[in-house]
Amino acid sequence: LKDTLPDYLKGFATFAYKTGWRVSEIEGLTWNQVDRDQGIVKLEPGETKNDEGRTVYLDEELKEVFANQWESRRKSRKLISYVFPN
Repeated sequence: LKDTLPDYLKGFATFAYKTGWRVSEIEGLTWNQVDRDQGIVKLEPGETKNDEGRTVYLDEELKEVFANQWESRRKSRKLISYVFPN
């Protein structure tokens, strides 16, 4: 299924599938919530539907997703704070 998606949606879909996060949580994910060196993504308490925080430890595939998103951001030369901009 992932291979049938446009390239710009593949990372989003992979993150959604592997984490189970809500679409709204992923759409609102910003780079300041991502620690690429440690391989951690955090939602702080109050940022989720149930107001509980959440931490995801990135596996190799998700680290690659975030590296690709970062590279796309860098190439665009735009200071976009969202990890998965629309």
